Amino acid sequence: MAGRCLEGINSDLGINSLDVRCDSKKLCTAEESLVSVYSLQDYSVKAQVNLKTEILSVSWSPFKTNCIAAGCSMGCLFIVRKIRSEWKSAMRLNLHALDISTVIWTQESLITCSFDNFVKFSSVRVSEEECVVEPKSQIKAHEGWVKGICVSGDYLISQGSDFCTRVWYKQELVFVLEYLESTESLNPTQVPSCNGDWVCLSGTRSGVTGEGCATLVKLGTWQVVEVPLSVTKGIFKRSGEEFVFVEVCVFVKDKLVTAGNSTVFVLDTKSLHLELVERLPCEVMFSVIVT
Repeated sequence: MAGRCLEGINSDLGINSLDVRCDSKKLCTAEESLVSVYSLQDYSVKAQVNLKTEILSVSWSPFKTNCIAAGCSMGCLFIVRKIRSEWKSAMRLNLHALDISTVIWTQESLITCSFDNFVKFSSVRVSEEECVVEPKSQIKAHEGWVKGICVSGDYLISQGSDFCTRVWYKQELVFVLEYLESTESLNPTQVPSCNGDWVCLSGTRSGVTGEGCATLVKLGTWQVVEVPLSVTKGIFKRSGEEFVFVEVCVFVKDKLVTAGNSTVFVLDTKSLHLELVERLPCEVMFSVIVT
């Protein structure tokens, strides 16, 4: 399958985050201080808004198709929206004490996590005249940076720099599972991913074999499954060891797409067997699926 390059991408800028609109027609990216909007039909750039601060995460609104939340450095949250055919910053709020590492805009609330150890839940009201974000509740999720969060049904999953992954009930804001890795096993800089059945932890190494693996946690039963990724067709050597760390992971129905170094793996979560291993000519930093 041939890839397409988006027009307007500045190769000198790093892309910290991206998100696909719910109708799969638009893509937004965080390119340092720029929020960029691209068409996924002709792959052209439609708008760029300079927030004049580093953007770490972006998320489309599930309701307003022309609204984007941007989590930025120094704890700032921006709402970027299209008003009368022009994209602009409609609101800025100092929401966290430190950088906002991930923002997720769900049907119920806007959820943010930060290097200040907290996860916050906010309500958002968007009208033609104004945009209002109101913080509602918060949890101290980790004893360290909260690098990433994901949401599946009633659960919120957070992964932190304290080498701990926690599963929370969103409504009661109490955690139901704590998955603790040794400092040799978990890369604290990565973020989790989930679907309705599984949570995938990225940056893990098997405690049994020491090899890079995809660590899957079954929601509800809390079964932990390690799927080694250092198979013969996906081996990388570092300092005399053979393993692949999962840098990014995303679910597509019953398939889990993971990537480490320059290898992409596709795993069937029903059989827990690898279906595809594909070598790429560059290191994979993040991924997104459009279906």
